[in-house]
Amino acid sequence: MKNKILIILSIILTMSCSKTPIIDISNIYEENLKNDYELFDSANQLLEKKLYDDSIKELEKIEAIFPNSQYSAKAKIIRSYIYFIQGEYEKTKAIAENYIKYYPGNKDVIYAYYIEAMTNYVQVKKPEYNQKYTIEAKNKFIFINNAYPNNKYERDINLKLNIINNTISSQLLSIGKYYEKEKNYIAALTYYLDIYKNFEKTQKIEEALYSIAKIYIKINEEENATKYASILGYNYPDSKWYQKTYQMIKKIKPEIIDNKKWYENFNPIKLLLKEKIDKEKKWFEPKKPKFKLF
Repeated sequence: MKNKILIILSIILTMSCSKTPIIDISNIYEENLKNDYELFDSANQLLEKKLYDDSIKELEKIEAIFPNSQYSAKAKIIRSYIYFIQGEYEKTKAIAENYIKYYPGNKDVIYAYYIEAMTNYVQVKKPEYNQKYTIEAKNKFIFINNAYPNNKYERDINLKLNIINNTISSQLLSIGKYYEKEKNYIAALTYYLDIYKNFEKTQKIEEALYSIAKIYIKINEEENATKYASILGYNYPDSKWYQKTYQMIKKIKPEIIDNKKWYENFNPIKLLLKEKIDKEKKWFEPKKPKFKLF
């Protein structure tokens, strides 16, 4: 009996020092007649039946009565999963963080990192809203892939990172457009260049390159405008954004372009040449293409 009391006191002290939801251990011994593995099996059966609260109770018993059991760590990680599917993201995160703290060398710790990241990912907002959770999810996913190369969640994480990056680049483009509309061209350019430098594989890269060229034209830096137009033309010669960029730089009216064959009529490499220079000398020669030709 004395040992049981000591265990209970130890659990209370541990829980009070962490953010993990405290387990209610009142009458927990009197109600339990099962071993650790029996409780674990019972919890899993209840989970399969979607009796989540009952499953959590069984798992809590394992952690309270058998803290040194091999099933105790498993019980904690399963509790975090159950709270996650119930939408209890703060509880999920707290348990995952507690698991990472007390079981850093456990083989399942990667799942704790993963589900912690997922609590941020499921709260990702549309581009027009604050992207706090988006940034946190991205940083955590990147950490997992760097810390655990070739992990079993890598493919799923990469897919989610693509979605996250597209969300962030969409927001950057929207903010850039706002500043451009306000004629704060330097601020707009900063956001467009951020997409070019850090989000080159997203869906917004083509429009961002067009927008960069447009801003440089507005601030009378035609050389830079032509530089980014050439990058757009080299990597996306069939893009509607390259068509718009070419028309803008060459001051060509849209109606004179054959939409089906416009890219055949205008060679993007022409943008790399000055119109009045020695034929053997190019005014702009990129050291290395920014992107590969897709």
